[in-house]
Amino acid sequence: MRKNLIVLADFPPFVGGTTIWYYRVCELLSQKGYRIYTLGGKGIPPKGVINLNHRPKKKILMRLFLLVWDVITEAINEYRTLMPLIQKRLLKFSDIGHIVSFLLMIKRAMRLIPEEGGIVLASHANINSLFAYMLCKRHGKLKFVIREHGGGILVFCAKRPELVRFLLSQADYINCVSEYIVDECVKKGADAKHIRVICSARDIPEIKNLPEKENIVLFCGFLEPHKDPATYIKAIKEFFAIYRNAKKIKFVVIGKGTLKTQMQEFCRDNNLGDSVEFTGELPIEQAWDWMKKSKVLVLPSIREASGAVLTEAMAYKCYCIAANVGGIPELVTAERGSLFDPGDYKTLAKLLNDFFDDEEKHKTKVLAAYDYVKSNYSFEKAAEKLDEIFKKLY
Repeated sequence: MRKNLIVLADFPPFVGGTTIWYYRVCELLSQKGYRIYTLGGKGIPPKGVINLNHRPKKKILMRLFLLVWDVITEAINEYRTLMPLIQKRLLKFSDIGHIVSFLLMIKRAMRLIPEEGGIVLASHANINSLFAYMLCKRHGKLKFVIREHGGGILVFCAKRPELVRFLLSQADYINCVSEYIVDECVKKGADAKHIRVICSARDIPEIKNLPEKENIVLFCGFLEPHKDPATYIKAIKEFFAIYRNAKKIKFVVIGKGTLKTQMQEFCRDNNLGDSVEFTGELPIEQAWDWMKKSKVLVLPSIREASGAVLTEAMAYKCYCIAANVGGIPELVTAERGSLFDPGDYKTLAKLLNDFFDDEEKHKTKVLAAYDYVKSNYSFEKAAEKLDEIFKKLY
């Protein structure tokens, strides 16, 4: 059977690392002979990817009539799929907008989806994966695969646990960003035999030696409670109290969020203003530029699926200090960095002190982290593992 793949995800330039993952993996799978389609995603897909969501180019009244007609006729077709979901209370009234758009997209796509079937790859176990489930049921020869980055399990599941449990139980296969997310999926209804880790990939630059870097410590992420940037700022104050050459160190905060004003006020109140720079949100390439010249990256999150920003930092030979939560310990081990308990800013300050007190001692960890990421986080490896999963389903 011809290898057909329908990808339900966003593409660049819409978001960041996740969309880049789909873009690059689609490119590589296309080279392996896959015919790739997209439906409903934002951004610009790779060249050659076929868009299934063609909207009719007619006058407004005709388009309105066709819209209503398509929704009604497709609702009739999807009746046997939707009614059990309604009866089990997996759908809510607030889902009506999603369901209407799903019905429209399915109606428009059905004439273009190959009869022999293929794979539907959906991003996250959330309401959008329900679309993948409906599409597979409607077609009859499509296999349902979820790519779980963590948001569906760690965030959406808190709001809609039964819907997430249902979607995980219905998926023909699930691939996750870390063993931690695998365990969370299994707890919530996924079949352990049909689940596998495929790491979040990235381009790893060829860096032969440890480059000369500036005395810069980075935080890079949303300035929101789950990323706990407050612990980073508190650790800076503590660090200044214990490190004798603290004035030579520059601390940088990359990102935007609701905590930014509070953090800036803390810095002013504690006379940290000259040592802490808030860059705001930056394009991903500019964030990488900071990593290229910085010695340390700190990730103090209280919730983290895998810590993708850590792999970016490791790829540019930054020393990583992170909170011991979620999937982070799979990446940051004693041989590749340092861990601290969430919220423990005093230990974080001590770890920063230890690093700058004896940088030579930490070089082997920086190099080990770089080698680990280079060996395990390539797009080629991610595409190969997906291909292996898909072959099991054909």
